[in-house]
Amino acid sequence: MLKLPSLSDLDAALRVKLYLYTEPTDMRKGFDGLIALAQQVHQRDFWDGSLFLFLGRRRDRMKILYWDKDGPALWYKRLEAGTFRWPAPNRQSGVPEGSLCITASELAMLLDGIDLRRIKRAKRYVPLRPPTTASISAHTPPSPSPPPPSPSPSPPSPPGNAGLGA
Repeated sequence: MLKLPSLSDLDAALRVKLYLYTEPTDMRKGFDGLIALAQQVHQRDFWDGSLFLFLGRRRDRMKILYWDKDGPALWYKRLEAGTFRWPAPNRQSGVPEGSLCITASELAMLLDGIDLRRIKRAKRYVPLRPPTTASISAHTPPSPSPPPPSPSPSPPSPPGNAGLGA
């Protein structure tokens, strides 16, 4: 069966948490200041592999802080035009005030200039339980029967009798 990727498949492939600090951040802060802010606001261990996103007051600059095997790494983006638009913070369980947990697909949309406040998912069917192999095979049409064997060719005529009639 063909399986096309979905946003949830793409999000699951990243296997890290992404935390967006929703308050404007002083973009002059370096590694130590952002690490302290990540631990204080997000209440997370900086060294667990999570990505911490910080946006400047004008929302045209973003820093992403993360631990990279042997030390902290900082990614910095400045927009020449426009602003980053993230969703309004809603109270998520386990996420402290001033912090927003986002998915990898939401980060990709944010970096591509999509306004996350205006995205609305259309209603989709959600099965009560996932299909089993038996239910899938019950709906699979039977495979066609193999073609009948072809008749074997007639044996060749002896060489001296070719073309002679009876």
